Amino acid sequence: MANYLRFFPVSFFIFILIVSCKTVRSIESPIQNLGEACYKYILDFEPISTKESLHLDHFSERATEKFSKNSLFFIRVLGLTDQVEKVLDQDSDNEIEQFKNIQHAINKITLVELEVKAFSSALRCEEDKIEQLAWHLESIENSGKNTKTVTGIILDASANIAGAAIILFWAQGNTTRQLIGIGASLTQIYLNVWGRSITYTVEIDHEVNILEEFSKNQDWCESIPDNIWAYVNYVKQNDDEKNIREQLMDSWAETIIEENKDLFFSKGGSYNSVQLRGRASMLEQLASLTEGMLQDLLILRKEIQSIN
Repeated sequence: MANYLRFFPVSFFIFILIVSCKTVRSIESPIQNLGEACYKYILDFEPISTKESLHLDHFSERATEKFSKNSLFFIRVLGLTDQVEKVLDQDSDNEIEQFKNIQHAINKITLVELEVKAFSSALRCEEDKIEQLAWHLESIENSGKNTKTVTGIILDASANIAGAAIILFWAQGNTTRQLIGIGASLTQIYLNVWGRSITYTVEIDHEVNILEEFSKNQDWCESIPDNIWAYVNYVKQNDDEKNIREQLMDSWAETIIEENKDLFFSKGGSYNSVQLRGRASMLEQLASLTEGMLQDLLILRKEIQSIN
C-alpha cells in the first residue's frame, strides 16, 4: 500500500501527460460564404454542351495541314468548324465574308481565354482564403505555444517546489531526493508539452467544391465550364500519355493529399492547418494547370491569323 501511494503521483502525472497530447479545439471560421465570395461565376454557370461535343468532325485535308492536333480539337469544341473551313476555302472570293469568319473565330477564342482566367481567379481566390485560415490557425497555435513556454519558465521553480511538497507528503519522507526530481521533471514536462499539444481546427462547408468535381471521371460537370473540362479530360501532351486530369490525380496520389482525399473531395468538414495547406496547394496546382490552356489557345489564335 505504501509503495502504491508513493508512486501514485508519478502515475498521475504520466496519465495527464498522455491525455494532454490529444487536445483538439475547433474555432469559428473568420471567413464566411466562401462559395459566394469566390465562385459567383461558377454558381451562375450551366453546362451547355452535349456528350457528343468532343467528337471531332472530319476536317478537310487543308485544315489538318494548317492546324495542329490540339488546335483542331479546340476548333471543334469551340464550335468553329464551319467558320474555319469557310476561311480555308480557296474558291471563295468574298473577302468581307472571310474577314467576318476570322473575326468570329478570334472573338470566340478571346471569350474562352477570359473564361479560363475567370475560372483560374476563382480557384486562386479560394486558395488565398484557405491560406489565410491556415495562417490564422498556426498563429493561434504558436501563440499558445509561446504562452505555455513562458508559463513553464516562470513556474519552473514553483513547479519543483509544488512537486516536492506533494511527493514528500505521499512518500512520507522516504527517497525524498529521487522523488522530488521525478515529480518536478514531470510537472515541467507537462506544462511545456501541454502548450504544444493543442491542435486547432476549423469547420468549412464547400458550397462549390471544384476539387471534388475534378476528381470524378465523368463526361461533364456542373462546376467546371465545358471548354475547360474538355481540355483537362481529353488533351494529351503525347499520344502515349494520360490526359491532363489523370496526370494531376496521379501526382496527388503520391502525397499527403491521398491521406485526406475523403475530406478534400467532400461537401466540407473539419480542417487543421496542415490539411488547409494541402488543399491550398491542390487549388494552386489546378489553377496553374488550367492556365496552361491559354498556351494552346494562343497557338490556335496565331494559326488562324496566319491563314492567307
